[in-house]
Amino acid sequence: MSKQDVLTADDVERYRLNPEFVRYLEAFRRLHAREHADVRVLDFGCGRGEAVVQLRRMGYAAHGADIDPVALENGRAYLRAAGLDPDWLLQIGDDGRVAAPDGTFHFVFSETVLEHVRDLDAAAREMARLMAAPSAALHAFPARLHVVEQHLRMPCVHWLPKNGLRTAAIFLCVLVGMEPRWQEEGLRDKVRRYSRYSKQNTYYRRRSELQ
Repeated sequence: MSKQDVLTADDVERYRLNPEFVRYLEAFRRLHAREHADVRVLDFGCGRGEAVVQLRRMGYAAHGADIDPVALENGRAYLRAAGLDPDWLLQIGDDGRVAAPDGTFHFVFSETVLEHVRDLDAAAREMARLMAAPSAALHAFPARLHVVEQHLRMPCVHWLPKNGLRTAAIFLCVLVGMEPRWQEEGLRDKVRRYSRYSKQNTYYRRRSELQ
């Protein structure tokens, strides 16, 4: 299901937390001898909030934050219908700030989010502002050297400059059937959609830039 659809109970049941996130989170909790309810967790780039619901079921004081108001409202609609608190999902403003005080969270994580962030320095500063002491963070996202761009499912297109050369490579991939098939549309419209997404919504950085 898309972030543009209202979250359902079936969506939540099908969702599986990344076991590495759970392992690190549990290690942090045990290291600091805290109960689950005493660990405030933030899913940065939470979408509709599936991970937030799962972490709440585990007993953590979990919240999510996202820049997409449609995805957030689609998650809040589920929370309201389930008798849960829609305020578990927080808006990231146009200024990049999360509607939460300094030092709110003990553990901040994200999964396949940071490759979509244009200003990574600003995002890092905001997450640092939100983190308490002690705290920890874990972020999983693809860097530049992976071969197949995982959103478009096309090899090497993200290595090319964001110009006509990348668009041409995307065209060739679509022509031979390498594409995510987001929706049924003609060849030209597909290439236009994928090219716009690749150029405007993905930022694959070298290791030196990330460090």
